[in-house]
Order: sequence, then C-alpha cells, then structure tokens
Amino acid sequence: MPKLTRELLKRFAFVWVICLIVASLQPFRPPATRGRASHKHQIEHVVVFGATALLLLALARTGKEEWKAVGGVFCLAVAIEISQFLIYHLAAFEWWDVREDSIGAAIALLIHQVWPFVVP
Repeated sequence: MPKLTRELLKRFAFVWVICLIVASLQPFRPPATRGRASHKHQIEHVVVFGATALLLLALARTGKEEWKAVGGVFCLAVAIEISQFLIYHLAAFEWWDVREDSIGAAIALLIHQVWPFVVP
C-alpha cells in the first residue's frame, strides 16, 4: 500500500479542486440549486468545502499557511459563485452558498485545531 506523502496529497488536492470547479460550473443546473437551496444542498456545500479546507490544511506547515488555506477556500467559493452568476445569468448572487462554504471551511479549521493532521 502506498504511503501518503506530501506530494501525493498535493496532487490529490489539485485534482479535488479542479473537480469541484468543473462540477460547480457544469451546465446542468438541478432545480434544487436554483434560488434558495434545500437543506440537503446546504449540507453538501458545508461538507464539500469543509473537506477541501481539510485537504489544504493538512498541507499547511505554519499558522499563516493555515489561514491562507482557509482564505483560499473562501476565495474559491466566491469565485465559483461569481462565475455561476455570470455564466448562467442568475437572478441573484447566491450569497447563501458562500455562507455555507465558509461555514464548512471554518468547521474544518476548528477540526484541524483540535485534531491536526499534517503530512510530513
């Protein structure tokens, strides 16, 4: 079984983020994602963006890098929502999605503070 290395985790995180962007911007927009989202959709945002933050936090070596990881996830969330707003001509910017994404990243930071997982 291959050992989890920093390089392997970097590659996985890169692929994860690319898949997140592609899935978020693909043209099929399920009805549940138009307008105010369902609780299931909100939980999906918290979990997916929390997992993204945990991946990046595992790569952080300093407190400054931890904040950059969480800030990067927030910026990614905003960039995705701006892109969706512009591409799909949405009636309103989906701030509630950014809120759930931020909650996921904040929960990930709390988890990382309690149970740090750092790849050497």
